[in-house]
Amino acid sequence: MEPTRGPFTGFFYVVLLWAMGLHSMLAIIPTFLHMGIDIFACVYIGAYHSLYSDPLRKPWVVRDCWRYPLYATLTLLGVYLLILAFGKDIANKVLTIYLCFIGTFAVKDWLIFVFSKEKSQCGYFRAPTSHIVLFVLSALLCIFNAVVQDWVSNNVISLCFALYAIKYVHCRRFAPTTLMLVLYVLYDVFFVFFSGAMAEVANTVTGPVKLLLPPLGSRGRLAFIGLGDIMIPGVLIALCLRFDFSRSTAKTKGSNYPRPYFKAAMWGYVAGFLMTIVANFVLRRSLPALLWLVPGTVAGVGLAAIRRGELGVLLQFDGADAEDKAQDTEKT
Repeated sequence: MEPTRGPFTGFFYVVLLWAMGLHSMLAIIPTFLHMGIDIFACVYIGAYHSLYSDPLRKPWVVRDCWRYPLYATLTLLGVYLLILAFGKDIANKVLTIYLCFIGTFAVKDWLIFVFSKEKSQCGYFRAPTSHIVLFVLSALLCIFNAVVQDWVSNNVISLCFALYAIKYVHCRRFAPTTLMLVLYVLYDVFFVFFSGAMAEVANTVTGPVKLLLPPLGSRGRLAFIGLGDIMIPGVLIALCLRFDFSRSTAKTKGSNYPRPYFKAAMWGYVAGFLMTIVANFVLRRSLPALLWLVPGTVAGVGLAAIRRGELGVLLQFDGADAEDKAQDTEKT
């Protein structure tokens, strides 16, 4: 049977999610530690979240893995042109309204998952009363953030965005997923080093598209980390966990089954994060985090596969098989 997601489990996850935002108020903690707490917890929880089947989610095929970096490029350029055409204030207001709208559904999806024993597969117009209440609470949180621009609520909504993406971006194979990550690295490098579009958009948009992190001490600018630095490696890490689960004999997702590739991916992500911190400190400038996070994560998985002599097995894996096992598990 599937692990219970009753009120106690829901309370635990909500407290953890808020803590990931509230700990940012403790300015005595170094900024890099704030980042680590947020992104590692988010990727870890999001990966386990992706194990649960959902009829609204469809596994990605190969063409999706190269199309979405293209969509990201077009979206960034579109927002940049919006800023140039109408000015920062109008562009920011339009984007704030849009993010408030879609953020409501991201927060609601997370709250339904942690509070309800049922799957979040109800239609929005036929949802039970509890789902409507959670939808209203999610909307109030997003409206509060849009009006007050509070950084704690910003972080909570941003983390819900990241969790939602890791859950629904369901890549099936390792090779196309790795290709997608490489394309995102090229996208990140180009727009950081060779174009001012990304910096302009990041400094203009005040909505929940990034985690805001306090400086060490009471003075200084808020640091931030983009959600893409969490979601993009998180997709590969979640795929590793589904691969581990598909090969195990476990009958529940909470069972103590071996997770060698998930652990290798997480440690690779940690190594990439540390390389990012060191590179920024040594070079005294902001660098694209994916330049270190993606190679670290991919190298961790690749080295684990080579050491175990399972590189061929890894590349032949099809996530649809894991999805079938997940559905079978939830029926038992």
